[in-house]
Amino acid sequence: MRLATDHARSLCMLFWLALALHGSSMALADEPGGRLSVYVVNYPLQYFAERIGGDQVMVEFPAPAGEDPAFWRPSAEMISAYQKADSILLNGAAYAKWTTTATLPRSRVVDTSREFSTRLIAAGGVTHSHGATGTHAHGNFAFTTWLDFTQAAAQAKAVTDAFSRKRPEGQASFERRFRELDRELAALDSRLLAIARAAPDRPLLASHPVYQYLARRYHLNLKSVHWEPDRVPPEG
Repeated sequence: MRLATDHARSLCMLFWLALALHGSSMALADEPGGRLSVYVVNYPLQYFAERIGGDQVMVEFPAPAGEDPAFWRPSAEMISAYQKADSILLNGAAYAKWTTTATLPRSRVVDTSREFSTRLIAAGGVTHSHGATGTHAHGNFAFTTWLDFTQAAAQAKAVTDAFSRKRPEGQASFERRFRELDRELAALDSRLLAIARAAPDRPLLASHPVYQYLARRYHLNLKSVHWEPDRVPPEG
């Protein structure tokens, strides 16, 4: 049990290293200087966009801190803000379901997981609750695609290509920043593979059914359950 706990902690530490919070404030309006206005649907895409775009982009991630962005429903005013952005970065895999019904300008929308869309994992449409927010279904596909760091790199490359199309004069700097990020993601990928190979059959327990891509990429013996963050697990 101690070894399994240590292994799980190692995985968590590496995950948070890849997606370390940057604590940046969000601008409320476009600023002069030709920066790209970029709206995203989750934190990984915010992180990638900020790393790759640097001072040439202004990134907005408007989902409230207390809500799960995968199931957040933006107001009509917020959807209008998305519609006016230069680039709208979507995760794909049915993440942020509101994007499937809202009218978004196709020429500005980037499905960052399109490259590996044929390798999405079926999730089975599990329905459950998150406390006061009520019930929701995780949909037909697992959508935490970035937990496979090779897929995270592919999503970051999609962001790079989108920025380069919008601002060709900045392509060299976008690609340089992407290469730096890609090296970091590759190093994390190698580290996780090494940890998993050291004990391939070690049992791991996940509190939520969102680690499918992590388990597939790193060959983890992982079982997911439904332990909601606001509830104590049953004795059994």
